[in-house]
Amino acid sequence: LPVSALLALSAVAEALLAEYMLRYLGFDRRMERIVDVLAYVTMAAGLSAIAGATLSIAALAASGYVVPTALIPAWGVWWMGNMISTLILGSAILSWGRYPLSQVRGIDLRSCAIILAGLLVFTAGVYGSWLPREIGRGLTYIAFPIAIWATLSFGQRGTTTITFLLAAILTIATIRGLGPFAGETLYASLLQLNGFLTAATVTAMLLAAAIGERRRAEDALRENVAHLSALIENMRAGVLVEDDARRVLYVTPSFCRMFGLNPDPLPGTDAGDLTETIKSAFADPAALTRSVAECLAGGVAVSGETFNLANGRILDRDYVPIRIGEFHHAHMWIYRDITERVRLEEKLYHAQKMDAIGRLAGGIAHEVNNQLTVINGYSQLIEANTDPGSPLLDDIREIHRAGERAAGLTRQLLAFSRRQMNQPQVIDLNDTLQNMVKVLRRLIGEDTDLFLDLTPHIGRIKMDPGQIEQIIINLALNAREAMPEGGPITIATRPVRVTRDEPSEPEVHDGHFVCLSVTDVGVGIDEEARAHLFEPFYTTKDGTGLGLAVIYGIVKQNNGWIDVSSQPGQGSTFEIYLPDVRETETEPVDAAVLPQAHGRGECILLVEDDESVCQLAARMLRRSGYDVCEANGVSEALQVYEQVQGHIAMVFSDVVLADGSGVHLVETLLKRDPSLRVLLTSGYADQKLQWSVIRAKGYRFLPKPYPLTDLLQTVQDILSPASAAE
Repeated sequence: LPVSALLALSAVAEALLAEYMLRYLGFDRRMERIVDVLAYVTMAAGLSAIAGATLSIAALAASGYVVPTALIPAWGVWWMGNMISTLILGSAILSWGRYPLSQVRGIDLRSCAIILAGLLVFTAGVYGSWLPREIGRGLTYIAFPIAIWATLSFGQRGTTTITFLLAAILTIATIRGLGPFAGETLYASLLQLNGFLTAATVTAMLLAAAIGERRRAEDALRENVAHLSALIENMRAGVLVEDDARRVLYVTPSFCRMFGLNPDPLPGTDAGDLTETIKSAFADPAALTRSVAECLAGGVAVSGETFNLANGRILDRDYVPIRIGEFHHAHMWIYRDITERVRLEEKLYHAQKMDAIGRLAGGIAHEVNNQLTVINGYSQLIEANTDPGSPLLDDIREIHRAGERAAGLTRQLLAFSRRQMNQPQVIDLNDTLQNMVKVLRRLIGEDTDLFLDLTPHIGRIKMDPGQIEQIIINLALNAREAMPEGGPITIATRPVRVTRDEPSEPEVHDGHFVCLSVTDVGVGIDEEARAHLFEPFYTTKDGTGLGLAVIYGIVKQNNGWIDVSSQPGQGSTFEIYLPDVRETETEPVDAAVLPQAHGRGECILLVEDDESVCQLAARMLRRSGYDVCEANGVSEALQVYEQVQGHIAMVFSDVVLADGSGVHLVETLLKRDPSLRVLLTSGYADQKLQWSVIRAKGYRFLPKPYPLTDLLQTVQDILSPASAAE
């Protein structure tokens, strides 16, 4: 019993040592890599078997079962047995342990039949004592093709299984004195058999691992090629590869689609003939031929060449010379359709240009409005102080009317550049159109006729004059664009009474409306384009695609809606419905009649960096009974406030000052005196105006150029007791 225990302990130690060494080396029990087979043979079948044999023989020697003279032969037999059992039986268990029979699928029955037939022949050769000895020995060599077939068919599992079966057949036959390894003594016979089985098993396992690695490499290569092919096949760029002899090596489907070619017969054909075929698609075929010749002669990479196609598309092409091996070269041509990118770049450039024009318009409007404030203000003063019978009165009034017309032009310029301020007023649409006729005719050009069909007494609408002017200008420009060869544009107005007795569009509602329509006889709009007409950036021509989107937003903001009637080739009509507010238009104050003094000595801090405007405003405010403290910027205004704080009742400031913002100045002063009244003014109409802040804070605003009557009336309203109570 003690000897048996020692032998069991040696076997356990052998197994634990093999497990530790294999884990340390990162062994994969499937043994599908050569490195795993070598690790298993060296560590498990080699070193651990040596350790197990040494421990076992030592135990037997210590117990007296092995005499000292037989230690080495006994150790050799024991080690050989451990090694063969580990190699053959252990490898089979490991290879099948991760693949239970329930998970084995797709067994090749033909291969199984061939292997089984080979085993029968092999067994006959080993056990067939009735066969001549030479024939029997010859039949045993069939073990090699059987093992190779199993390896090729089933991988490592097939290898370990067939070697186990062959070893079992040979071992039983050898013990019985049969087969090619039967010798004079059993020891010698087993020694030869173990040597053969070791060499055959290790060779077969290495062969199986090598074949497995090759198959996995081939599978990975096929997968990578498939992925690469899928990428190339689906890439939008068209690729053509040719060799030095100008034979086509490869062409992508995108290239064929780009030029309407059939891809099947192209590889192997002459690339020069292919160039001659595709150049008919180019707007300038000679440019393509010349470019190809220059690239081939230069032999250096060329990128970013641009070609226009006859159908209007735009292609970008790269040329890349390729070295294949030491002596062979190839040439790769990459064509990309950049039509959409170019169009987007043009739209971006146009949008940036329009933004620059808008900024310029805002700056011009500011400066011009300052001067118009002075011109119109002093013309009012002169007119008010001129004797009614003076022959100069008509001249003075004409100067004032010219100033008012110039103010209207700056307002329309801001409407065109989308930088007008939003100040709703009750207006007569007919009057607005009549005042815009000259501007509209200049915008649409001499080859386009403008007709007005204005229905009298159409009612009033309430919206910002700049917004309605922007709508009219955009619609007129769109109508002109729809008629490249010119034609008539008709702008009409009419009153409309809407009742929803029948189902209609959800945005349509009952009530009285003023309808503005713009009609052209141009190319018209198809159904698909009408579905996207008011989407931002959607356009069928050169432009930003924002014009109609802006119009739609303005109309919706003012509780109206738009109807579009159009057919391709039959022109278009845009109808805009705006609510009739049924209010009386504000009667203009006679500019020649300046109000009498209404001030009671209230102190007004006037902040204006334009000296002429500052002098005019200060003169009129003082004339009307107010005390005025002047400042030309934020810094001076704060200094003036510190000097007279407690006496200032109102701040009248320009928004855009040379050294800061009038809005920030007002907010600073309100923190010191919350009862301070505020009036802001500006000739700017862009982000410098801070219009959203002005509206959110509820500050009163007077746009430049302002009539003196409006200035005095606004100041009186702000400083009135009723306003103070609010």
